[in-house]
Amino acid sequence: MNTRITLPTFPHTLLGFDSLFRQMEEQMNLKSGTFNYPPHNVIAEDDKVKIEIAVAGFKENELSVTTSKGDLIVLGNHERKVYTAEIGNLSVEKSLEYVEKIKKEINCATKYLHHGLASRDFELKFILGDVIKVSDATLEDGILTINLEKVVPEEHKPKKIKINKK
Repeated sequence: MNTRITLPTFPHTLLGFDSLFRQMEEQMNLKSGTFNYPPHNVIAEDDKVKIEIAVAGFKENELSVTTSKGDLIVLGNHERKVYTAEIGNLSVEKSLEYVEKIKKEINCATKYLHHGLASRDFELKFILGDVIKVSDATLEDGILTINLEKVVPEEHKPKKIKINKK
C-alpha cells in the first residue's frame, strides 16, 4: 500500500515558500531506502556544509557532481565494458556483470566466503537553498567530499528601514 503525504495549507504569513513546501512533500514521498546508498555524511560547519560520500571502487572519471535548477546531483556510474564469454560452444558479447552472472550460474565464478562490498551505480540528489553554492569537490581515499558554502547576497542581508515623519 502506498501512502502519499500532503502538507496542509500554510498561513498567509509564509510568503514565497510554496516551492519549499512542494520540495518537502516530494522528499517525504520518496520510497524509503532510495537515499541510503552509498553511505554519506552531511556535516555543518558555521556557514559551510560538507558532504562526504563513500565511493570506494569508483574511479574519478566514473563520478560526476553537477548542479541544476537548485539541485546538487552526484552520480556514480561504473565503466561498462563489453566482454566475450566463451561458455561451451556458445559465444556472446555482454557486460561484465552479465558475464559474471552467467559464470556463477554454471558454477565457474570466484567463490566468495562473504560478498559484502556493493558496487552498484548510484544517484544522490540534494536540494540546495537559494544561498547555498558548491565551492569544490575532492576525491581522496575512496571519499568524495563536496564543499558547500552559504553566500548571502547583499539584498538578502538585514537592512534597517528608516521611518519618515509626515
